[in-house]
Amino acid sequence: MLSVTELYQSWGPSLLRYAAALTSSIPLAEDLVNEAFLQYHRNLSNGVEIQNPRAWTLTVVRNLLHKHNRGARRIIPFPNLEALPAPPAEHLSELRRLLHLLTEREQQVLLLRMDSLKYHEIAEELQIAPGTVAAILSKALGKLRQSANPRAKEVRSGKAL
Repeated sequence: MLSVTELYQSWGPSLLRYAAALTSSIPLAEDLVNEAFLQYHRNLSNGVEIQNPRAWTLTVVRNLLHKHNRGARRIIPFPNLEALPAPPAEHLSELRRLLHLLTEREQQVLLLRMDSLKYHEIAEELQIAPGTVAAILSKALGKLRQSANPRAKEVRSGKAL
């Protein structure tokens, strides 16, 4: 069982990126992550055994966000890419355009996979079968490939000739 400090050091930055992708506010993402680790600590202190701390904290962050949204009576769009530190500014508009081609579920699977989660971890987090993760990821990547090269489908079908 990982201590809170060990989990926070190894998993905290990834969890923060995930939370930032779900929210429109870095401070809110930080609050969600901090609360998730606080709940993790409380559970460990109470003798609760958590089999998969990474998946557990992901679920807590998502549930806290849903609770926050219900309390605020508003929907936070998924994702707000301006909150993510990863891509350079010149690529942000293209990345935003590409992600908007995907369904919310496809975005979730893709972001979790980009954060190095394995298929079974994504499946556990999203409460779907690992095969479904593979299918969703394949479909999402296909959409992105098609958008990057819209003539590829025409060429394969012989329409571009």
